Amino acid sequence: MKLVHLCRGKSLQIPAWIIPAAKTMLVCFVASMANSILTDIGKNVIGRPRPNFLASCRPNVTFGLDPRGIPNQNCDDTNRHELITQFQCLNSNLEASELEDQLKSFPSAHASFAAFMAFYLVLYLHERFKVFSHAGQRSPLKPFLQLCILAIYWWSALTRVSDYVHHPVDVLAGLLLGACVALWSWTHLIELLKDIDQTHKTLKFSIT
Repeated sequence: MKLVHLCRGKSLQIPAWIIPAAKTMLVCFVASMANSILTDIGKNVIGRPRPNFLASCRPNVTFGLDPRGIPNQNCDDTNRHELITQFQCLNSNLEASELEDQLKSFPSAHASFAAFMAFYLVLYLHERFKVFSHAGQRSPLKPFLQLCILAIYWWSALTRVSDYVHHPVDVLAGLLLGACVALWSWTHLIELLKDIDQTHKTLKFSIT
């Protein structure tokens, strides 16, 4: 317990684990914000439409002329490589904010955040479960929990593709971005954990 002195001679006892836990959560929060900023930069710079963009927007774009000279609503080889920048959505229920979001598919924000949290937790468990070892024996709980975390992330990433809101490469880019940010944050977190272990050695315990 840590004793904090208040006014008029009063004091407040704070559990010893509160401050280390707050510092660890602060590192996670700062790193997640960095991950979010990098993801938003990619979305605004690339501006890739989502897979369901045509169904959601229904742009007033024709794809060439048929043999009778009538505008063709089906894709053909006449303008398949043409970049179309001027269009209007025929879907009157689509708001401007929703249209803007439809043009921010790359990278997947859900995949990048989920990947960051998954790898962050996996690395955190890898370090903290070292205190569970006793006499050279290791607890099987660590790899089980790590596998569960990765499985949940994998399921979350697959749903972004199966729901047609992201291309597979969007999810892959989110995975790489989130994993890189988690590794970057780990270089700072591991130093913090070492300091915590030196200061709070009495918090360690073993599981046989």
